Amino acid sequence: MTDLETSIFKILFDEELMNAVIDIENDEPPHIANGRDLVLLFCDTLEHRKRLAVAQEKYLKAMMQLHFSEIVKLGCRRVSPLPIFD
Repeated sequence: MTDLETSIFKILFDEELMNAVIDIENDEPPHIANGRDLVLLFCDTLEHRKRLAVAQEKYLKAMMQLHFSEIVKLGCRRVSPLPIFD
C-alpha cells in the first residue's frame, strides 16, 4: 500500500487532480536516482557534500513554508509543528 492510497488527498482532490498527484509520485524514483548520481559525480570532497547539504536544507525549509501555506489555503491546519532544522 502506498502513502497515496491512505492519504487525505483522496478526500480533498477530484479525480483529475488525484491522477496528477499519482503521476508525480510515480516520477519520483528516477528523480531520486538522478540526484544520487549527480552527488556521486560532482561532490567528490567532504566540503562539496557539506555545501550541497546546506543548500538542500535551505531549499527544504522554503518548501515546507510553501506547503504549509498551501495547506492553509485548502482550509486545513497542521496537527503537529513543522520540522525544525538545527
